[in-house]
Amino acid sequence: MMNVVGSHHHLQKLQLPVQDLGLSLSHVMRGRSLFILSSSNNSAAASRCSLHTRRRRLIAVRASNDDDRGGDQSSSGQDDDDDSSGRMSREDLERLVGPDEDATFSGLDLANLIRNKYGRSYDVTLIKKEFMGRQLLAMNVMWKYREQRSFPLSEEEYLLRLDSVATTLRCWGAVAHVRNTLGKLKERPRIGKAVSIFIDMDQTGGRANEWIYNPVRPTGLNPCCCCCFFLLLLLLPLWLLNNKEAPTMAAAAALCRSPSLLSRRHLLLRLLSTQTHTQTPTTPADLSRLKASIRDAATTPDAIAALFLSALPHPAFLADRPLFALSVRRLASAGRRDLVASVLSSSLTALPSPHPSEGFLIRLIGLYSAASMPDHSLAAFRLVNPPSDRALSALLSAYHDNRLYDRVLQAFNTLPAELAIKPGLVSHNVLLKTLVATGDLAAARALFDEMPEMAGVHPDIVSCNEILKGYLSTGDDAAFDQLLKEITERRLKPSVGTYNLRMALLCARERSFEAQELLDAMGAKSVAPNRASFNTVIKGLCNEGEVGAAMALFRRMPQVPRQNGTGVSPNFETYIMLLEALVNKRLFDTASEVCKECLRNKWAPPFQAVKALVQGLLKSRKAKQANEVLVAMRKAVKGDAKQEWIKVEAHFQSVLAANKA
Repeated sequence: MMNVVGSHHHLQKLQLPVQDLGLSLSHVMRGRSLFILSSSNNSAAASRCSLHTRRRRLIAVRASNDDDRGGDQSSSGQDDDDDSSGRMSREDLERLVGPDEDATFSGLDLANLIRNKYGRSYDVTLIKKEFMGRQLLAMNVMWKYREQRSFPLSEEEYLLRLDSVATTLRCWGAVAHVRNTLGKLKERPRIGKAVSIFIDMDQTGGRANEWIYNPVRPTGLNPCCCCCFFLLLLLLPLWLLNNKEAPTMAAAAALCRSPSLLSRRHLLLRLLSTQTHTQTPTTPADLSRLKASIRDAATTPDAIAALFLSALPHPAFLADRPLFALSVRRLASAGRRDLVASVLSSSLTALPSPHPSEGFLIRLIGLYSAASMPDHSLAAFRLVNPPSDRALSALLSAYHDNRLYDRVLQAFNTLPAELAIKPGLVSHNVLLKTLVATGDLAAARALFDEMPEMAGVHPDIVSCNEILKGYLSTGDDAAFDQLLKEITERRLKPSVGTYNLRMALLCARERSFEAQELLDAMGAKSVAPNRASFNTVIKGLCNEGEVGAAMALFRRMPQVPRQNGTGVSPNFETYIMLLEALVNKRLFDTASEVCKECLRNKWAPPFQAVKALVQGLLKSRKAKQANEVLVAMRKAVKGDAKQEWIKVEAHFQSVLAANKA
């Protein structure tokens, strides 16, 4: 006869050594009494289990026996004694394995712990370090917090991240250590500096393979996790037998609902799941393939981040500025600023000594700005040591590009005094640009005039161009002309930007032919025109109805001499201005050529302009050209607009069929 609990006179406690397999068995069975089944025939035999030990041990286990032929009749008093012994055993177990609250430690608990300590919901990350020959796991309380407007994570994403950290802390048995250490800490996170809580790994480093808090996780099953999983399967029947008041299926359901075991189940599912593994490129061919994958439009944001992180150890990748910018731009456009922060912060640790240099940190300031993360730009600025005017100007530009004009003014007024920086010409030019953008031209002009005496810097042609933009936008022609005279008096050489502003003013006065003459004169002044120069004059000519002159200028663009070759390529804006002007002038043949050239460049013009062109061709009995435009447009249109264009095309196809009939 098999008995789970017999007479208490035959109960004896055994101490069983249990191997710790990453998830301590004592944690798995926390708060439960474990009973070993034994069989007896008049003899009191206690079963013993023995496993090889490595670390933590000791689980109190009961062995019981009973007489098959007529065991003791249990009285109510004996039942009470059994219950008392059961309670004592449970207390012994809880004393051995620690409080049950650690087993249910979640991301919400961690968030409350941090908020109660610092009054803010700071971000938390885990890193692995080697210090003085010791493997260390560190929980970093970062300086970013959820209450900030620029915080990249939603409340749900923030709690999910903290839940992942809490799961790892439970796996490592470090919840109590983190809670106690955090309570004793006196320092708090500040910009550019996190608060670290270090957790020892085992001396052999054998648990390093359990590390799961990596952006790129290894494929396959961790041997430690497999052992834990099968250990749970072995213990499951014993646990079910202990729940003698419930049927087997009900007990299984209770196991899934048990908070202490549910967290383990969740952890095992995470660990046993397969993840994509990206190898670090070791050859130029590997690196080229990885770069091509990042450039591929079909690559998902998570895959881009994984590829980026895997390539960081390669020096050629770190030096590829356009690819850095492309990666950040694609991640930001997908709304994954959390991945932008991850890849750019990881790039700091990937650099060899003595990096990060001032230049690299300035690159980061600009990249964070392009991703609309100005607070991260400030954090990168704080890392520049010693602080410099170059870094200050980069930070001011980041604020300006994100239209945070108040922060530009505040940073310019406070940071130089705080960090002993003397703002230079570039920083003053960013301030001028900001004042013009806010419409405070009087303050911009006052700063322009006071720069030599107050700051010891003299305005350059960039400074003048910023003021000219303000006068042009407000229509103050007299002040514009006066500043042009001052440029000559100051013996400053006009730049292409200066010429573009002058041509824009002439076109605004409906003097586009004079603007074209000025465009022709730029070559004699050794100033090569750019695309903006041509677009300014073409737009002015089109507005005045001089479409022929605009087309002539358009055809000249590929032959314009430049410093590094010849030719200026038109952009989408160029084609649209010409197409609409040509259709309005009913020059459908030329408009058809411009439209098809635009479509060959994979730019789809506005539907209204193309519909007007096709209608004009059909009225001019040029059905073949109209059909060619329709087919080319269908190939160029992408996304949701394609279905709309199919409807438009169907209407015209019916008109074509009617004309043929």
